[in-house]
Amino acid sequence: SYNLSFTFMTDIPALALTAASAIAYWQALQTRQTKWLWLGSAAAFLGFFTRQTAGLLLPAIGAYLLWQQYKQRAPFKLGQWLIPLGYTALAMSTGYAWLHYQNWLPGGTALHSLPANTIVKHAAWWTWYIFVYVGLIAAPLAAGLLWQKKLWRDWRWYALVGASVAVTVIIKLTTDTQLPYVLNIINLFGLGPNKNVLNGVLQFQFSGWLWGAATIGAAGSAATLLYSALVTKKTIHAYWWLWGAAINAAPLLFVESFDRYILPVALLFVLFLVPNLTWTRAQTAVAGVAIAIISIYSLSQTAFYLHWNQARWNLAEHAAHIHPGPTAR
Repeated sequence: SYNLSFTFMTDIPALALTAASAIAYWQALQTRQTKWLWLGSAAAFLGFFTRQTAGLLLPAIGAYLLWQQYKQRAPFKLGQWLIPLGYTALAMSTGYAWLHYQNWLPGGTALHSLPANTIVKHAAWWTWYIFVYVGLIAAPLAAGLLWQKKLWRDWRWYALVGASVAVTVIIKLTTDTQLPYVLNIINLFGLGPNKNVLNGVLQFQFSGWLWGAATIGAAGSAATLLYSALVTKKTIHAYWWLWGAAINAAPLLFVESFDRYILPVALLFVLFLVPNLTWTRAQTAVAGVAIAIISIYSLSQTAFYLHWNQARWNLAEHAAHIHPGPTAR
């Protein structure tokens, strides 16, 4: 028997492979070298068989290059990009079909299905959720852009932030909901564990007003990122990052999902905006400290999760010792 912690699952290597694939495809667009298409496709292939959503960048780059081909500004001839992408798609399909034939595919698809009459409402709410969670995840980038670019000098930034905060307050007052809007990794009871897998007297890790403040901060951060995306000067292929983010976000609007599936969207949006920052030693040091704090918190929550499982196991062994079951024959 085995048990997985929500804080360390296949999402971690899948996200790393998504990043590798996106960056390799970006290099292909910039350098016009097909080797980067092969490398990006290899990363997408490995990502797909780590967590299926990590394979979304393969059709994303295919659609992007097809559009560029139509606009007559593609960096490759049609055959140059169709061969690596086509071979990879064929390998993915063949591998998936073989796993299906062997009945080795993971179950749980029904967990993500939605009744048809709820899809429009779900899509509207998840548009907001993605917006706020990207702001939460990429808050350090938003703070850096706000500081370096002095965004507070533009009234449009105030308008976007004000509108985002207003929507946050209206949703709180009318529905009594705030972060965490959707559960899984970021949870009321800690990083990972939730009431569906915990026993005993459960305690919220943070008070309601702290979550409210985090929600307003995340909305303001998301508005700052949106403002930066709108005003930043874009190169010819900068839209690749935004297109990849959109392709990863689109399925979330039509299926029941979790917060961890927003991570690739945030990653690609961050990769689009990061070139606008000028990195200094001080910023690198602050980023290092922030990553260390997040890592320690993540490890502590995983330790908590594993200790809880150990306590349950010890309790089961104790109960079995006091009341042994029938002897197997």
